[in-house]
Amino acid sequence: MRRSATTINGVPLSYSWADGSSGIEIFPGGGDAGGHTDSEYTYLASITGRAGYAFDRTLLYAKGGIGFTRLEITDFDNPAVFNARGSKTLTGWTIGGGVEHALNDKWSVKGEYQFYRFSGDVAVNDPALFRTYEGDFDVHAVNIGLNYKF
Repeated sequence: MRRSATTINGVPLSYSWADGSSGIEIFPGGGDAGGHTDSEYTYLASITGRAGYAFDRTLLYAKGGIGFTRLEITDFDNPAVFNARGSKTLTGWTIGGGVEHALNDKWSVKGEYQFYRFSGDVAVNDPALFRTYEGDFDVHAVNIGLNYKF
């Protein structure tokens, strides 16, 4: 049996281990002082809708909606002298797709890819105003899940 399906997902909230580090090319005072910036997304959340096409017990779907995150940025001097840190909750958009397969009437498994785009600025101002990072902050997430239907 072939049929299309549309659902509205709840608010999945995930703790995130997404982090990164990048060098600072031009540091205050001029030149490359070997400084770097560490960034961490402490959580990801989204409110999404999905639409798809079902083949027997398998659903292929696309999804999109609103995304939320908490981004923390920390600046360091050469090599690891703390300068300042800041964090901000950002709202953006998300889009993705996946596949879900029903194992029986109660259990299903799924795998999906989700792209998040957050735009804004994060001031690195603790203990004192140091700099502000502006622009787009992107996250690529791969999720796997086991679902139980009550």
